Amino acid sequence: MRVDATARSSGLSGPLAPVLTCALLLLGCGSVGPPLPPLRNIPERSDDLSARQTMEGVVLEWTWPTLTTEGMPLRDLSEFAVHRLELARLDQVPSREQFGRNTTLAASLKDTALEPFGPGEQVRIIFPAKSLVGKTFAFGVRGSSSRGRTSGFSDPAVIHVVEPPGPPRAPTVTLGQDAIAIEWTAAERASAYRVFRGADPDGPFDEIGRTQETTFRDPDFQWKHHYYYLVRSYGRSATGEVEGPDSSLVDVFTQDTVPPRAPLELRTVVTAKSVELSWQPNGEEDLSGYRVWRAGASGDAVALNDKLLASPTYSDQSVEPGQPYRYAVSAVDQEGNESELSELVAVDSP
Repeated sequence: MRVDATARSSGLSGPLAPVLTCALLLLGCGSVGPPLPPLRNIPERSDDLSARQTMEGVVLEWTWPTLTTEGMPLRDLSEFAVHRLELARLDQVPSREQFGRNTTLAASLKDTALEPFGPGEQVRIIFPAKSLVGKTFAFGVRGSSSRGRTSGFSDPAVIHVVEPPGPPRAPTVTLGQDAIAIEWTAAERASAYRVFRGADPDGPFDEIGRTQETTFRDPDFQWKHHYYYLVRSYGRSATGEVEGPDSSLVDVFTQDTVPPRAPLELRTVVTAKSVELSWQPNGEEDLSGYRVWRAGASGDAVALNDKLLASPTYSDQSVEPGQPYRYAVSAVDQEGNESELSELVAVDSP
């Protein structure tokens, strides 16, 4: 049986069909409202302008708006105008409205200058700091459409520009059993430092700590690895931190050449056939074991055990009756580094 697709799709016949068709058309015409006014396409105001001083200069950053003032996707932004105003005092920061009336144009980003950026991305511009040192400025940014429409300036970002700190001198590193110690000479005009570490001389380098001292301990390392360190100086201005230059790069290979500490509190007990020894256990995580040393009344001590002892006890059953002996113990780590001998303890065998 074949179904007629055309007949089934209408479902109407006879004189009723034109009447219903007319009613449907009237209902459709009634849903059309008055014409909407054209969109003005005004970029939203940037609300996150920041200013900071680095070794590059005075860095301004803000986010490219994604919407218009009417809440529509922003598709027409042709310029960011950056204005600045020199302030006599920090308590003279102008309001947004005052800023717009008294400032001068410091930079304009349009055409090719805008190409590296886009909606929702951070826009960045840098002013050389040398001519601004010793002064305080308020900066503001204003976005405009191709027809010159704008919602006005951002809130001002204020910065006091100072001479940056000098570089820290080349650090020195010292490998310890539980930390790598980094030390450097203080930099001129520096009030703080940040320490960076990487696994490759070409980076990347991650910040691992901040300090106001000229030393830093890095306990988070592994043996048999290369680590590269640099130190960056920071100064202070009336409006915040000022980034200085980096020190030269210094590296260390964590080959474990650090011996354990010498065992402590060696005790002896003389029995009829032996001398029993015990001592305080060492706490090093990479400890491999202990070696017991014995000497006579004179002469150097010699090791009594070839195989390292796992526990801090030893029974010397090779003593000769009536002979004086002196005992000591050393600790050995997994890399074969051996500690100094403990204090010698003298005994007389039975």
